[in-house]
Amino acid sequence: MRPNLTITPHAEVDSVLFDGNRAVGVTDAIGATYRARQVILSAGAYGSPAILIRSGIGPAARLRDLAIPVYPAAGAILWAASSEAEPGDLDLHVSATHLSDPAQSPTGGAIILAVAVTQPESTGRVRLADRDPRSAPVIQYNLLGTPRDMQRMIEGVHISRRIGRDAAFRAVAQTEMLPGPAVTDDAALRQAIVEQLDVYHHATSTVAMGRDGDGVVDELGRVYGTEA
Repeated sequence: MRPNLTITPHAEVDSVLFDGNRAVGVTDAIGATYRARQVILSAGAYGSPAILIRSGIGPAARLRDLAIPVYPAAGAILWAASSEAEPGDLDLHVSATHLSDPAQSPTGGAIILAVAVTQPESTGRVRLADRDPRSAPVIQYNLLGTPRDMQRMIEGVHISRRIGRDAAFRAVAQTEMLPGPAVTDDAALRQAIVEQLDVYHHATSTVAMGRDGDGVVDELGRVYGTEA
């Protein structure tokens, strides 16, 4: 056997152990615990959700019915459909985060209601600056590069502003820092969005999978026109 592999036969996993929001091991059906630096849950289409639910990850109402403590989310996320969305699509999300520079806030802290267009039409481009392998590629994000994407972002900011001005925030929120109370019309809001735009840095599809001519690789990840 491999020295770095231990197989425990007949063990039935009850739940995943957490330290805060980090998985640190599992507990089995008889109460034994197994600690690990990384936990990979692979119990099939039925076993995996059952373990997650027993771990406190799942529909809150059902968890309460079973007297299972709800695992707290790292951040609250609202999924919404813009007026540009196709039927059944949720193409916007607003996520609450504390990631901000305290020095920029008159109170020493801030809550960010970050807006994202989750199904953008815009596509970017990656090119070479030169043939030197040490030269970084030239990356053009082309963010909000279509009128539809910009309109959806504007709608998303309107949603986040309504949330921030809700009565639930009045006890903890002093003022809107950005875009700021002076930004009242869509033209000014559009300019503020362009100035404050950022990305999640989860780039995809630069070596796209698709049919020959539409993609770089096939459904097995093989590069068209080459042999392994």
